[in-house]
Amino acid sequence: MMNHVKQERIKSNSPCLRIVNKHKFHLQLAFSTVVMWLMGAIADMRSESWLLKGILLGCVLGAINLTSRQLVGPSMRELVPAASLIASLLWIVVTCFTVQVLFTLNAVGLVYYYFRSWRTDPGYIRATEEEKKKNVVLLAEAGCLDPRIFCTSCMMRKPIRATHCFDCDSCIAKQDHHSVWINGCVGARNHRYFVMFLFCVTLLGALTFYGSISYWSSLCTLSYSEDGAWGVLTKLVACSPWVLYIFTMAFMHTSWASISLLMQLFQISVFGLTTSERINLLQRRRRYQQSFSLRENPYNLGIARNVVNFFQLRCCGLLKPAVVDWTQQHSSALNLSAGEPFHTV
Repeated sequence: MMNHVKQERIKSNSPCLRIVNKHKFHLQLAFSTVVMWLMGAIADMRSESWLLKGILLGCVLGAINLTSRQLVGPSMRELVPAASLIASLLWIVVTCFTVQVLFTLNAVGLVYYYFRSWRTDPGYIRATEEEKKKNVVLLAEAGCLDPRIFCTSCMMRKPIRATHCFDCDSCIAKQDHHSVWINGCVGARNHRYFVMFLFCVTLLGALTFYGSISYWSSLCTLSYSEDGAWGVLTKLVACSPWVLYIFTMAFMHTSWASISLLMQLFQISVFGLTTSERINLLQRRRRYQQSFSLRENPYNLGIARNVVNFFQLRCCGLLKPAVVDWTQQHSSALNLSAGEPFHTV
């Protein structure tokens, strides 16, 4: 035990580890980019020996496993999904850059909305120690230490629609969910950027499919009626393993992004709710066997108004979206008693 503690102290004082901890995301991103390039480059080697390619891929996976065990800690493992997403999208953009104007605009939008989703404060609820003590006393005297109003983890009063995130260790205003793709929460202030990011990923996948199919149609001789599914797949691998590799990555990202995008647009426009609120209401309806429609909630203002408010659409002054600071909204205009079913936290 003492040797383990001593080793941890030596590691914490190491200047190399300090640099690694300071730039851990950039190092993880560079590592993921190199690994994905290696896997695609090995598959695209000018060799007909798939045994050789399999051995090389096995060596790469072994090196990844060894590196993750010896050098990567829990804090860096949390960054793997986000770094892998950026690295794979980078190679998709580099490979499919030939789809010119539309692809270029989409790539710029993808970078912009991902950066805004990642770096924008999702709506952390801040409070000083004095404010926390004051809130505890006031709520205790009023008998309002209800978990829907008071957060026992942050020891402070929660605004309406706020939810505590245990991954971020903070209450998030109008929290939708904690996303592994941006390694943070999606909340009141970055939710619309995240939805636009999902749209850009979906469009990127569609353009990649178009570019891949155009490439195969012009350079590969394919006949499904003569070769069958397995024959076509074999010819695609022989024609260009790299393009097939990029196509597979694009398919994976497009699948989760398009499904998430449809779910987000549906619950935003039809219900006016976040993912967290919708799940809580569904669980409440199932647990207490209550019969009510998710549309009948105080935050649903109709499809058009929901969309305008969420995306803050103004259209040169023709539309006037409601601007609400959900980090400071502690009361609703509607009088909802504790017995009503539409408490979302």
